[in-house]
Amino acid sequence: MRNHISVQDFVNEFLMSQTHPSKKGKVWIYVEGRDDKRLFGTIFHQDQTELTATNGITSVKAVVNSLLQHSYNNVVGIIDADFIRFEKIKNQNLNPNIFLTDNHDAEMMLIQNETVFRKITWTYLENIDTDIHFDYIDLRKKILESLVWFSLIRLYNHIHDLALIVENFPIHECIDFQKNNNSFVVQKRKCVDLVNQKSVNKKQDIKEEYIDQMNFATFDYWNLCNGHDFLKVWAKFLHNLTGKNINDEKLKHDLCLVFNQDLFKETQLYAQLKKWEQHFSLSLF
Repeated sequence: MRNHISVQDFVNEFLMSQTHPSKKGKVWIYVEGRDDKRLFGTIFHQDQTELTATNGITSVKAVVNSLLQHSYNNVVGIIDADFIRFEKIKNQNLNPNIFLTDNHDAEMMLIQNETVFRKITWTYLENIDTDIHFDYIDLRKKILESLVWFSLIRLYNHIHDLALIVENFPIHECIDFQKNNNSFVVQKRKCVDLVNQKSVNKKQDIKEEYIDQMNFATFDYWNLCNGHDFLKVWAKFLHNLTGKNINDEKLKHDLCLVFNQDLFKETQLYAQLKKWEQHFSLSLF
């Protein structure tokens, strides 16, 4: 299991590869996990790169930093931005071989692409007879806005280090779609109660008023909201509308199938990697 591989193991794997003719000279691209490896699997030139899944953001940064200290420049790390863009100091301290996703995470970066969202949504709804009428991009906007309140709980927890359990949270159980006005409604009390119940070792309870007092308008929702949360609400909506067996894992798989290098070229991440590629005269694509 690769989740038991240490940072030093990843470093040693790279150092050993540099003695092998088929691996020497390749660019090693480190990503956070298997999902990211599947997502980027068709993006990079397979003969010129080695795409490696690590054990998360800390692992990526540690591996890349260590190899740079060994004077190897043919290494790149790609990590989810998470809340880094809200913390300017941490953003400035990233080394130049580590790159952030355009949005909060890789899933949000893909969902922001209109072609990706339209194609997947249309695939499930093309033959469905429904009295709900909406533009797909308006649907995406409504799902995104419905996630802001819980995303601010995530941010509040991050800022104040409250030890709340917000990862793998069933946010879809706290957001309902109302057909009468085509809107998503957040059950704030249920959301807060679930977070507090799950967070056995929390430093303090989270309260509705803490979040309601935050200025929603100051945040970039695409950098604030979590892609896994979006997939859960999107999947619930599609499942309820179609009756099909659709969940967040299925939509994550769909993202990987639809996304390709042409769509990746529309991202800021691609532009940044191209500049890096040209600077070091190495080949990524």
